[in-house]
Amino acid sequence: STYYEYFDAFVLDSQSEIINYPCQIIYDDYSDVTFISGNDIQVTAIQGAFTMNTTIETVSIPLGVTNIGTYAFVACSGLENVTIPDGVTRIGYGAFEMCSALKSIDLSNCTNLTSILDSTFNMCSRLENVTIPDSVTSIGYGAFYECSKLTNIIIPDSVTSIGDEAFFNCSRLESVTFGENSQLTSIGDRAFLRCSNLTSVTINEYIYTNVTSYDSCGHILGDIKKVYVPQSVVEKEGIVMGDYLSGTYFTRSEQPDENGYYVFTKN
Repeated sequence: STYYEYFDAFVLDSQSEIINYPCQIIYDDYSDVTFISGNDIQVTAIQGAFTMNTTIETVSIPLGVTNIGTYAFVACSGLENVTIPDGVTRIGYGAFEMCSALKSIDLSNCTNLTSILDSTFNMCSRLENVTIPDSVTSIGYGAFYECSKLTNIIIPDSVTSIGDEAFFNCSRLESVTFGENSQLTSIGDRAFLRCSNLTSVTINEYIYTNVTSYDSCGHILGDIKKVYVPQSVVEKEGIVMGDYLSGTYFTRSEQPDENGYYVFTKN
């Protein structure tokens, strides 16, 4: 049978997973959420406890939590600050979807987090800064869909796949940085589509040689106007991305620039 315990206004299931929190209609002054673990209570997971709670503004997730569940904070439109500890290994689908006041998210301490799942930060319209840890290998479908204030993103070397519409309509996104040792091999449909301020990207050798279809090339480049590729990489033959860039879509500079990069400019 399910065991419930009321603990500082939380409802816990089996004394480990937070499954409910008072809604704003009853408790309209609960804006700063602090977790306190007693001797007999160790919170390890947060399920759909805060769904559509519009009053909370600050959440500090304690050490010991490993799982932030699906839709845990979806549509918490007043949520501005979240502290996520290093023990978190999973952030569920849509966990922070439509948190329209959230400005920054730092996952750098989450060294065992391997995926940013579908819609995790979908439509976080004020999100400006995101730090992704080196442990992440995949960024899911619509993970940052319509994060319209996001201006730059660094994709760690560890990421091998970026899902469909992952950064769709991030209209202020100006730069996407792939690490020198990026292992990226897959980018989904419309991943960077409608990123109208994304003017240039630097492609490393691994991406250049491991993207194996014309469709993938289009998904990577989206609305990007300039692509910088190292001279040594461009001179290799029989590579799909090279054929794509040298085809009808882009024009290559006659010579490398002062940094040793050929510049491909969209026609």
